[in-house]
Amino acid sequence: MCYSPWDPSTSPGTTSGGSGAAVASGMGLLSIGTDTGGSVRHPASNCGVVGFKATFGRVSRAGVWATSWTTDQAGPLTKTVEDNAIAMEALTGYDANDLVSINLPPGEYLSGLNESIRGLRIGLPADSWVWRDWIGQDEEDAVRRAVAVFEELGAEVSEVRIPLSYEARNNSLAAEAPVWLRDNFSEDVLKDWVEIHPQLERGDEQTFVEYIHAQQKRMAIRQEVAGVLQRVDAIAMPTGSTIGDLWNAEAAVIRGRTVPARPRAVYLNGMASQTGLPAISIPCGFAKDGRFPVGLQLVGRDLDEALLLRLGYAYQQATDWHIRRPPV
Repeated sequence: MCYSPWDPSTSPGTTSGGSGAAVASGMGLLSIGTDTGGSVRHPASNCGVVGFKATFGRVSRAGVWATSWTTDQAGPLTKTVEDNAIAMEALTGYDANDLVSINLPPGEYLSGLNESIRGLRIGLPADSWVWRDWIGQDEEDAVRRAVAVFEELGAEVSEVRIPLSYEARNNSLAAEAPVWLRDNFSEDVLKDWVEIHPQLERGDEQTFVEYIHAQQKRMAIRQEVAGVLQRVDAIAMPTGSTIGDLWNAEAAVIRGRTVPARPRAVYLNGMASQTGLPAISIPCGFAKDGRFPVGLQLVGRDLDEALLLRLGYAYQQATDWHIRRPPV
């Protein structure tokens, strides 16, 4: 079991929580996580580090546990945006061992970090679900203050709307998991592997029609976000997190409303996962009486990782949230 270095009684995030906790606590400068519905960005936010999910196919998945064939993506967690850019230069590039690997050379991300962000256009969602449904007021305040820093640095901020993206969390692609598991493990192994049985059962229960409808909804969400990204260079929003939740919490109270604990992060992180677009989480403040870090999420166009890193680097040069260290 892994715990948050900010408070060992609380959760470090979801399935890559160990990666986030290891970097935040100083065990290493870099760790790799896998992001299906936010499992790089969620622990990055909970642990106060930088987490990057690149464009789908930009980082090889060869050797990676990828039970969601159309969304799983590996990504780096680091203390700073600069470290993340270094990691991304090493991780990106074509790999013939991964069928979805994009046939492009490795990205060049370090050279453009210092470029000005003046004139870049940032979209700030006006949709209430982005703000009121899954995060507290103090988390919202931290993210809005972070966006104001971009304005001070010369970026142009305007309101955008992404109503369909609310459905990303509920858009199940469960049928993909049994396919991957049966392709990689024998039936005898799966029969004895009782922990995986619920995942197999959920996937087997999804009908072909349900799966196709989910893919149709996914394409509608992607078209919505792609349309917004024709008008702005990046979308700024909170990173989905579960800060302050006990590691075994089943429910959380958000603005007086009781919601399921762990799944609530995916409502904010699922958009980038379902669309395959790149997204980065950057520490932007603290909440819950200043005890837990808050993450700012930036979502960009396909293959525009360099711009997101440039925005994140500019923000970290103007603030000091990324140098705060947990007590553990």
